[in-house]
Amino acid sequence: MDDFRLTISKLEQRLEAQLKEVAETKQAINLLLKMGGEPPRFTDIDAGIASASTVRSDEYYGQPLSSVVGDILARNKTYGGSAMSVNEIYEGMVKGGYKFETQSEDNAKRGLRISLTKNSTKFHRLPGGNWGLLEWYPKAKQPGKSVADEDSEIDRQIETHEGRDTKTDKPKERATDAA
Repeated sequence: MDDFRLTISKLEQRLEAQLKEVAETKQAINLLLKMGGEPPRFTDIDAGIASASTVRSDEYYGQPLSSVVGDILARNKTYGGSAMSVNEIYEGMVKGGYKFETQSEDNAKRGLRISLTKNSTKFHRLPGGNWGLLEWYPKAKQPGKSVADEDSEIDRQIETHEGRDTKTDKPKERATDAA
């Protein structure tokens, strides 16, 4: 079900990008008409974009937190936004009907913050404290891995394979002195 929602979210993002392109084309046509002394032909330029970006009040009800946050961040980026604060993400979740397990706003935000931190394979915290999707930052340091950790892993692999036959990966037989 999570993949289903993610696919729908990606299709909605594509639709929103297409609607934005249509709006830009309509604006260009209107500008050319205006320059030619004619009235604008399109008056509904922003209507399609607004309807695509509007979150239904029940859209996130019963959905997994990770999917909801991913959708909110992706929609924000589609409209020229970027990483968001926990408060902004929380507001988007409430607007979309997400049901938190607590009545306390502070506790809900604390739980959201904890969930974002634990899901470091999907979400990335920027130095300023805002959150984005990890896929937006391909050069970001992977969670839990430092350069020293990666070097240690390479050293361990080298040590494991030293003294092993490269074809069979079995320990090499040592030649004995036959004197």
